[in-house]
Parts: sequence; C-alpha cells; structure tokens
Amino acid sequence: MVNIYCGYTGPVGTQLLVEPLVRVLKDVDSSAKTLSGAGFDMYKRCPAYVKYYKNTFAVKAVTDMSLTYTVGEGGAHLAENTKPPEWYNQNIVAEVSAGEYQLVQLNWEWYLFSEEDIEVSQIPAAIHVNQFLTSTVGTAGTMNISKWFRPIRPAFFMRKNSVVTINKGDVLFYIKVMTTEPVEIVPFDVSNKALDLSSEGVSIKLHKEPVSLSKLYNYFTKANYPAKVLAEIKKNLR
Repeated sequence: MVNIYCGYTGPVGTQLLVEPLVRVLKDVDSSAKTLSGAGFDMYKRCPAYVKYYKNTFAVKAVTDMSLTYTVGEGGAHLAENTKPPEWYNQNIVAEVSAGEYQLVQLNWEWYLFSEEDIEVSQIPAAIHVNQFLTSTVGTAGTMNISKWFRPIRPAFFMRKNSVVTINKGDVLFYIKVMTTEPVEIVPFDVSNKALDLSSEGVSIKLHKEPVSLSKLYNYFTKANYPAKVLAEIKKNLR
C-alpha cells in the first residue's frame, strides 16, 4: 500500500467547501456527469481502461463561478460574472492578454506528498462531462511528490470570447498516481510551516532560471526538505 498524503489550501471559507479526492473508477459508476451509452459501457469493460484509471483521482470544484474572456478593440478582459471583485482577486490567477487562448488558474491548491519514490500526473478529465470540461482546454504535467512539494492547481485555457461555467462538485481534472500498487489517500491540514517549505522550493525559479525538474529535486533533497515536509505533515494528520 502506497500512502499519498493530501492537503488543501485556498481562500478563506473554501476549507469548508472542498471535497475529497475520489477515485475515477468509483465516481464513474456513481456519477451521472460522465460519458454514457452502450459504447461507453463497452469501453468500461476494457482491461486497458481499468489499468489506466486504477490509481487516478478526480479533483472537484470547490464552489460555483462563471468566467468570461473577451477580446476586442478595447483589449482583453477576464471577468467573473456573479461575484464581487475581491472574490476574483482571491480566487483567480491570470495574466490577461489578447489572444486566441487565455491561461487561467484557480487559487485552489492541493498538496501531495509521499514517502515512496513516486510520480503523479495532472491530466485532463476525459471521462466526466460538464460545461467547464467541454468549453476549456486542460493542462497536464508530472512531478515526483517524494522529491518536490508544491501546489497543484486547476489550470486551463479559455477560448477567445467564451464563457465558462463551473458548479460546485464539477470534476475539473484528474490526478494519476504513477504506480501499480494500491494507493491510499491520507488527508492532512496544510500548516504555515508546510506552506513555507513549499514556497522556498517553488521560489528557486525566481533566482535561477531555467531550472529542470531533476535540478529542483536535487536542491530539495540536498537540503533534507523531504524529511522536513514529512515531519510537518505527520504533525497535522486528520
């Protein structure tokens, strides 16, 4: 059994709204917001499908929002249509520019760590269906969570002159744990010290660019940060 420690941080109030990671294979069997029909039923019986999604988890939206990205003579604008400006500033991360696509990140952060030498991948949610998934382009990336400790955020591209609607509980992306061993998600509360350890690692890029993942792993492990992160996590298990 591989333990994957998982914690969440976000704007004030979202701690009470965040939903736990859920296994994709389990959620597909219980959720109406997925692909459907005879073809999908046949696909679900495929051994390759079961193997691929065995240790894959769905990450769900913390709350509702509606985003509009427009590009016109007045320039480019990204706006939240239902909430006050301060909500936008706390929850949305974007350097707005005119183009066919706008990168948007949500300031909802999941922290994963493992004592095992293991990688996780953030991948687009290919099986679930909602307006967010059909109207955006998801991002993907991989990192070793025993040698690096940084937040995983929802990150996606909006198309020019589009509206994206997110409802609480909508699946935003998947996290795939790259192992064939059974996986257990172990929740923890992210302390200020854990945030400081993460920030110290992430901020290397401000001082030394470009930096490959292998070099970042080396800096992190040479400073004994994996042991420091693990100790802080174990103090704050739920």
